[in-house]
Amino acid sequence: MKPDVQVTISQFDQLTTALIDTSSIIYMEKVGFLDLIAERIQLVTIPEVLIESGESGTHFTIIQSPADGGSTDQKLILASRLYRHPVISEDKAILTQVQGLHIPFFNSLMMLVYLYHQQVITPEAYLNFYKHLQGIARYGERIWKFGNTVFKTLDQSNLR
Repeated sequence: MKPDVQVTISQFDQLTTALIDTSSIIYMEKVGFLDLIAERIQLVTIPEVLIESGESGTHFTIIQSPADGGSTDQKLILASRLYRHPVISEDKAILTQVQGLHIPFFNSLMMLVYLYHQQVITPEAYLNFYKHLQGIARYGERIWKFGNTVFKTLDQSNLR
């Protein structure tokens, strides 16, 4: 299923809580916008994610891991099924399974676009964070292109 720009923007407007995985915590922390996201979205996670990421938990609401899970990723997917929170992850396997559950999902690039949409950051700040993210993220060309399309759509609507 091909992502849709307007659906994504609509999901941004409804985003108040999200379940986050280890890789997204690490990406956003390294790039420098985890604090900004945590101020806008209630970030929910499981204890295993905090252990893997080395985070203290100050930005997160910690929920109990599903008892019947296996790996951290499997427990996160089970938690998304149970709580129905949108998911923030860099892991294609997690995002594919969450998509199959019809739960909104995002990666760090989309969270950066979200910050711009919410007018938390300027276009200049967006581009600065974007360049840092490019240095660490391993997204395919399709992901970068979609993020750029959403950003440009929002940028055009902000000019009106």
